[in-house]
Amino acid sequence: MQRATCWLTLLLWAVLLFGASALAAEESGHLYLIKEKSHYGYIDRTGQVVVPPRFTTAWDFSEGRAGVKIKDKFGFIDVTGKVVIPPQFDQVAYFFDGLARVEIGKKSGFVDLNGKMVISPRFTGAGNFHEGLAWFEEGETYRYIDQQGTPAFPLTSEIPGNFAEGVVRICRGGRYGYADKSGKIVLEPRFLEASQFTDGLGRVHIDRQTWGFADRTGKIVIRLKADMAGQFAEGRAPVKVGGKWGYIDKTGHMVITPQFDDALPFSEGLGVVVKDEKRGFVDQTGKLAIPLQFGLANAFSEGLAAVWLEGKWGIIDHTGKMVIPPQYAIFPGGGLPPRFVGGLAKVEIPSQWGFIDKTGKTVIPLRFSSALEFSEGLAPVMIKGDYGFVDRAGAVVIPPRFSQVGRFQEGLAPVKQKGKFGFVDRQGRLAIPAKFGLVEHFSEGLAAATEGDKWGYLDQQGRWALPPTFDRAESFSQGFAWVRAGKKTRFIDKTGKMVFQPFEAAGDFREGLAPVMVEGKFGFADQTGKLIIPASFSEARNFAEGLAPVGVGRKTGYIDKTGKFVWQAKE
Repeated sequence: MQRATCWLTLLLWAVLLFGASALAAEESGHLYLIKEKSHYGYIDRTGQVVVPPRFTTAWDFSEGRAGVKIKDKFGFIDVTGKVVIPPQFDQVAYFFDGLARVEIGKKSGFVDLNGKMVISPRFTGAGNFHEGLAWFEEGETYRYIDQQGTPAFPLTSEIPGNFAEGVVRICRGGRYGYADKSGKIVLEPRFLEASQFTDGLGRVHIDRQTWGFADRTGKIVIRLKADMAGQFAEGRAPVKVGGKWGYIDKTGHMVITPQFDDALPFSEGLGVVVKDEKRGFVDQTGKLAIPLQFGLANAFSEGLAAVWLEGKWGIIDHTGKMVIPPQYAIFPGGGLPPRFVGGLAKVEIPSQWGFIDKTGKTVIPLRFSSALEFSEGLAPVMIKGDYGFVDRAGAVVIPPRFSQVGRFQEGLAPVKQKGKFGFVDRQGRLAIPAKFGLVEHFSEGLAAATEGDKWGYLDQQGRWALPPTFDRAESFSQGFAWVRAGKKTRFIDKTGKMVFQPFEAAGDFREGLAPVMVEGKFGFADQTGKLIIPASFSEARNFAEGLAPVGVGRKTGYIDKTGKFVWQAKE
């Protein structure tokens, strides 16, 4: 089965599938799911019950409709709780652009807000409508339909994607470009990388040292020599020039002089910057709005940001005020920084996990032996030695019956049952039977799995996309996956083709870099296979938000993308 060579990590993939609850929850903003005695209902902002709990499964509201399950079928209710589209579907998604994707059997179609089937169920794979168009799968490529179900144009792409600001990213032969809503290619696929449009511009990687930004006509309006460039957000894009980070505006003018060791895209008016191993936040003029004082810091989300101070994670507001004092576990101890999604953040206080709201109040008690972050509306938890999944109300929606589980990604979660791995959907059904010795999460449409002692890659129907021929295999990330064949570790693309030179060992690509072993030491290589950070560490893991954990002898710490230590533990 031939597969595309140019899937990058699609951060919106969860939204393209049936489990996009976070987006819909943000849209609704009026009614909130509750669960009582195994049934779902809805309350308003005051806590008043508006729709009494009576549904076995329910989604958040989107465009005035919410998908609900009555007995064995899904339908839709309005904000009063009235069933406006009778239960008749095997699965439903959220309404986008006035249409919702529904599933009958294994085929997808679309209904309008009144329940009329405007596009008959005939697609094996399809996305939600965005700006009047939705992608659908056709063989090994992807095309687009309009809201009448008619193919909009003959153009095909090797990756699916949503239209944003009138254009969509396309991929052909491993190169990226853009097409408009008429199907006209406005920028030929010739770039090493291309991002979705934000703030009216799309970032493109022209060659090793040249980055650019294209407008919707396909014109490169900004071209600059830079070590690296980030995407525009709120009118600013971080760029690295001469080893230092600054920000440009949409004319290409350097509005914040390169002076920082690292910089992240703006979020809610502020950008995280790093200098001399301390982190703070700048405003759009470059003024330090929150001083450089934190060991680590996350971008603002929902009005709050996690910061590392005195060995713990706390939460600050836009003024820098500590609204939730530092008290939660940090990595390297295994925890991750609290991050609010839909008003909740996962936290750890030694060996106990739970979820807090924005005031620091524990809304799902710290009672679980283990927990992961919410993903696609559900979080894995351990209860009495077995794993199941809880929803945002803390209700157990998939009972604990698995000896091992992972997070939901691309609509499926890996689970272990009776000694074998398979995948469950959000209703707890085994979508891919538990018959594999080992599996990895789905990523970019594929999941690594074993048959006997060999690894291959499954598609979402449980079929072998790449046959099990490897001694070891890992998940795809940014278009590549590492596999072991014999004594060497190599990177492959999605056709199974080996790319650049082999290494002694390797990790996944994250933020453009992958840890690799050369002559017994770890360093980091870029996506051309070039060693960017010399191999000098005894151990190394992936980059996340500009930092990677590494070890030198008995010492551990974090380095930035220049290879400089930003924090190092004592022996």
